[in-house]
Amino acid sequence: MEEEVGMARWRLTARHYINARRFGQPTQWVREETSRETGRVNRVVYDVPMYLDPDNLGDQNYPGEVIISYPRGALGQDIVVPEGFVPTMDMEALDEEATQITKALPARRHPIDDLPPGGDTYADRILEKLSAQLEEAFKRSPPGEAAGPDVVKKMQDDIRMLVEANAKLQAQLAARK
Repeated sequence: MEEEVGMARWRLTARHYINARRFGQPTQWVREETSRETGRVNRVVYDVPMYLDPDNLGDQNYPGEVIISYPRGALGQDIVVPEGFVPTMDMEALDEEATQITKALPARRHPIDDLPPGGDTYADRILEKLSAQLEEAFKRSPPGEAAGPDVVKKMQDDIRMLVEANAKLQAQLAARK
């Protein structure tokens, strides 16, 4: 009785850089230098991660999607990752083995989910920290070297830009929910 060969396959739901092989070939970058003295070409080949974007037709190995898999049991079009590859949270398990591997990983959360809701966001905390550092610098500086109106104006502009960036981040967070 022949034992069924297991396979683990995932669908990418976001862009990734992955050390993988497509049609048995690794992704490589070649660096060539030509010696000015001898005219000889020095060529070095490096294996590099493959950039895969599920929205890019050129990266899709199946209609409308990018599928990666372990070598054992990989289908012909699959992009093959090494055994022991750890899937990310932006990969959807397509079979039982992939589901088990994904579930066995420690709980993973998106970093943006750890930010507190409302006004106390990451940008707000950075702004508070910068303000505290600025106050400390003013306290330590000698009285004759106080910041002029140009420096204060620039700081006000920088703070305004940070507040606008914070508002954009909050809008993105609201759109995700």
